[in-house]
Amino acid sequence: MKLIPKHEKIIGHSLILEALSLSRALAFPDFHGQVLPLEAFDQLAHKHEALLAFLRTHEQFSLSILELALIVLEREDVGNFFDEARRLPKVDQIFHYFGCDVDREFLLQADQDPDLLVAHIHKGSQEDKRAAAEKIMEWESLLGAYQAFAEDASSHPAFIQGLTAHREDIDREIETMVVGMDHRHPLSYAQEVMGKNFWNIADWQVYEFAALYWISPVTVRYMNQDRQLFIKPSHRIQKDRDALKREVAGKLKLISDPKRLEILHMTYMKPMYGKQIADALGLTTATVSHHLDALHKAGLLHLEKERHIKYFSTNNRGLQVLLKQLNDHIRGNE
Repeated sequence: MKLIPKHEKIIGHSLILEALSLSRALAFPDFHGQVLPLEAFDQLAHKHEALLAFLRTHEQFSLSILELALIVLEREDVGNFFDEARRLPKVDQIFHYFGCDVDREFLLQADQDPDLLVAHIHKGSQEDKRAAAEKIMEWESLLGAYQAFAEDASSHPAFIQGLTAHREDIDREIETMVVGMDHRHPLSYAQEVMGKNFWNIADWQVYEFAALYWISPVTVRYMNQDRQLFIKPSHRIQKDRDALKREVAGKLKLISDPKRLEILHMTYMKPMYGKQIADALGLTTATVSHHLDALHKAGLLHLEKERHIKYFSTNNRGLQVLLKQLNDHIRGNE
């Protein structure tokens, strides 16, 4: 008997997602510039500095616009994408912009009093958070800023040249995903690529996978009740031998603390949040938060939010990479 999967699987590329991803790359050029040629976009960045400054100040929203792709299905035409978005209720758009992490009823209240949103904005002064809340609730203006950026980006010669020059790399990633999901559930494949067992899982109706160039080197995953969107970069940071040596030494020093090793063990068994870990280890939440932040920044822990709770799980792939780097360095492998 052959089981017929109930879900739809989509694997490919998207011009819209590429153009929107470039906004984050230009907001954080020091990071993305390690793999992307961003010098040609100086004028574009200057023209859209108001949007980029917002993303830079509030990094939690630096790729949030991509979450609209969970409810807006246009993938190639910028105008059609934003027209389709505007036909949807404002509350649904903002709900997805916040990662489906804020109740719709709450957002309806915040539409009348944006200050209610301040508690859901993670970083910045109270003044910065209040300004961000007002900017988001003035949704049509913010959406217009994204559209203007995407229209300029998608027609920019350097943007087009980058996609053309790296089309083979994008197609190779697409083929890797196709092969990786042959006779395999897409959720299992996504977990392997990200090196963890997901905390937030469901039997989604649609699993969409996209390979992008202008998001490099970031991998992201978004989901609502119906759809999962997994975005994989075509390029990753390549470090020289000395840089790798410093990175490996730093991570080994980081996990030399027995408490951090125990945290990696605990979160390998199941995803946990800070207070659970603190209670189990007999430490203060502040101390555990410091350990979690260090391990997360080192790429040894994954963080996934469920409502307002941050769950941490061991990054299996990150550990595998560290062990391989250590082994390669000792053996003298390049």
